[in-house]
Amino acid sequence: MKKIFIITSLLLAACVTRKVLTSHQGQSDSYLVYKIDSIKSLYIIYAKKNGVRYKILSQKEYPKYGDDIKLNNYYNFIMQTLFTQKEDLVQGMYFHDVAIAIERDSIMSLHEAINVRGLKLIDNKPNKK
Repeated sequence: MKKIFIITSLLLAACVTRKVLTSHQGQSDSYLVYKIDSIKSLYIIYAKKNGVRYKILSQKEYPKYGDDIKLNNYYNFIMQTLFTQKEDLVQGMYFHDVAIAIERDSIMSLHEAINVRGLKLIDNKPNKK
């Protein structure tokens, strides 16, 4: 009985330790999501990393796979800066025909994460058949 208690205690401690490490893992390399908004056909994910704020744009999609992106969690986004040929707005740009403003006081550019679909973080590994 004592051996079962010890083994159970060790397993429980290992699970708790793994959970804590996973939730804080890679914070210096990850982006903290602090706000999620939407406009027309887009989601806007506000994230920050090392004191820099990012506005990440994602088309509204509803994939069945991937991890849900939630507030106050860290994610390893694979980012790329967006550029557009439609520069009709002085303080922003168009992304998929939706006008997006740039907040000059805090966010100077717009980004897309290639590993985000809708509000899901997807795996970039090829699908196994």
